[in-house]
Amino acid sequence: LPFCREKGISTVAYSFFAQGFLTGSSFGASDHRRNLVFCRDEKYARAARELRLLAEENGVTVPALLFAWGRSLGLLDSVLVGCRNRKSLEDNAAALSVPVPAGIVEKAAAISEKVCFQENGYENIFDHGV
Repeated sequence: LPFCREKGISTVAYSFFAQGFLTGSSFGASDHRRNLVFCRDEKYARAARELRLLAEENGVTVPALLFAWGRSLGLLDSVLVGCRNRKSLEDNAAALSVPVPAGIVEKAAAISEKVCFQENGYENIFDHGV
């Protein structure tokens, strides 16, 4: 992502809410999302619970928290967010303009850092001093 920014290449985040996993959506027995890696691994479930609790404790929705986090990275030009109904669409659109309390984005980043990078040993391509 930093390479894309440096070269003027636009970036789009797909599945910004991890296909509903981060927002707490429940997946039925026949839902293909049940087979995604983050649905089968407890450390991702723990991170999702921590993000939802962080949002709740700070009086914001998970989408508002995630949008604020994405904006703070300064690396994304747009995100693709799926909506299953009109209410989801309206809620997600409203979340774009919700002010997020100071410090909450850094806490969300720390949750991601711990689970996605430290525990898996992946390089954090988003790390640029946030």
